[in-house]
Amino acid sequence: MLRQQEILAIKLVFRNESEISTAIRERINEAVSIDWEETRVGFFSTIKLKSPLTELPSIHMWEFNFSHPDFPHGGSYMCTIVSDTELELEAVSLGGADWPYPENPELFKEL
Repeated sequence: MLRQQEILAIKLVFRNESEISTAIRERINEAVSIDWEETRVGFFSTIKLKSPLTELPSIHMWEFNFSHPDFPHGGSYMCTIVSDTELELEAVSLGGADWPYPENPELFKEL
């Protein structure tokens, strides 16, 4: 099972209707977090997909850059497709601000 922070990040990073975005969003309900590390300015996690992606894209890193009222310089969600069953997800607030818990999805505005 994924944490709410991971689900929000994946939905924002893979928000478009491309094949890879759709394939990843379809798999998040059965995905599990196999490694989780909170940092003062975000988090890092490794996610295991229960069913493999049928195709790997030529681009392996995706991101969503955002503004947020608690982050003086915004922030970023980054996701790397490591393999057909593994993703690495990172969240970073720029400017050294502490990550907000709980997260309010409405405050993350795309830059």
